[in-house]
Amino acid sequence: MHVWLQDFRYAMRMLRKNAVLTVVMAASLAIGIGANSAIFSVVDALLLRQLAYPQPDRLANVWLHSPGLSAGSLVVTHITPQVCFAEAVHP
Repeated sequence: MHVWLQDFRYAMRMLRKNAVLTVVMAASLAIGIGANSAIFSVVDALLLRQLAYPQPDRLANVWLHSPGLSAGSLVVTHITPQVCFAEAVHP
């Protein structure tokens, strides 16, 4: 235990001696932790939690996909709690 305390005191002395390095390290940790929390919050809200709708397995997303100006195709995406898949329906 005494050796650990001695190492800790040495580390604190070095951090105090190199103030710029200490600030850069603390800022890097803060940015990393903040980014990790923000990304997890988005993933949790969008992907991990169930949709807040009654019967979420009946939801569908419909749009017209028309690359360039050629004939478009109607794309229907069925949204289920576990799997999202697309079916292309050609008119």
